This record gives sequence, C-alpha cells and structure tokens, in this order.
Amino acid sequence: MKATRNDGQPRQAEVYIHHKEGHRVPVRVYIRPLRTSTGKIEGVVQSFVDITDKLAALEQARKLQDLAYLDGLTGIANRRFLEQTLEARLNEAGRYGWALGVIMMDIDHFKAVNDTYGHEAGDRVLQMVARTLRGATRSYDLVGRWGGEEFLAILTSTPLSTCFFELHQSSQVEALVLGDVTRVVSL
Repeated sequence: MKATRNDGQPRQAEVYIHHKEGHRVPVRVYIRPLRTSTGKIEGVVQSFVDITDKLAALEQARKLQDLAYLDGLTGIANRRFLEQTLEARLNEAGRYGWALGVIMMDIDHFKAVNDTYGHEAGDRVLQMVARTLRGATRSYDLVGRWGGEEFLAILTSTPLSTCFFELHQSSQVEALVLGDVTRVVSL
C-alpha cells in the first residue's frame, strides 16, 4: 500500500488472509491509487478477490497432468511422457549436435519374483528400482517405466562412454527382503 501511495503504481499480489472462523483464505489483492481531480494521490483502494476456486482448479489440473504423465505404481515418468520427451530430445540433439544417452533396462528374472513371491512383492521391486534409478541420475535426466519391468533413462548431454558407466552403476540395484529370502535385484 505504501509503495502505491508513494509512486502511484497499481499493484497486485496473491496472499492469504485469516477468516473470522480461523482458517486461511487465498486471495488476490489489488491496490490502486486514489487520485484527486488534479491527479494528486490522496490514498489507495484495496480490493480482494477470493481465489480458492482458482487454486483448487490448478491443483486438479496438476493431478490430471500427473495421471497423464506419471506411472501410477512407481511415481516416475510413464511411457507416454517418455516417448514425448525422447522425441523432443532427439530433435534437439540432431539440431544442436548435443550428445544424448538412452538406456533401456529390464529387471533380471522379474517373472520369477512375481511367480514365487506374488505381485505385491513384484510391485515393491518395481518401486525400489524406480527410486534407485531416479537417485542415480541427474536432475535434468529423465527416468521412466517403459512398461512391465522395463525402464528407460534419457540422459541429456551424455556421451556413449558415460552411458555405459551410468548403466554399470545402476545394474546392481540393492537387496530386497522378500518373505524369508533376501534377493539382490539386478538390471
């Protein structure tokens, strides 16, 4: 308010105000100068617009985007998002001459895990592999579930030799306790 009163510039911001019942309400506040007939600023006018519905719609859109692009079991990129990203990265690599690494992986003997320990154990293995791969890659790389027990990593600006190193680092994922047995999951 003070800044608008000093310089005459209108402003807006999204803030939370406290409702009389104690909860917070998201609002957009608009601040405009109030001028005399000669143009001198004699005060400011504030107006508030409740944006609860807008924020709820944005959150719903984010959830829908997650459903469209994330694998529901593992929380990493799904095949659709991988395909779109891979196409874009291949175009960029061709246009700019950038190195691009693409690694396709699958879990060794995954069917045996499902057959022996059940699908719940298989789901835990998939989730563990997803966490491990996500943790083993850089923030600007993309790891996703291609389908079943197959995973794809898109490594931006990565030469072939580095891809092999990355693959070796992730090939022995970790030990997982399945019932009375501990198994090392490998890719």
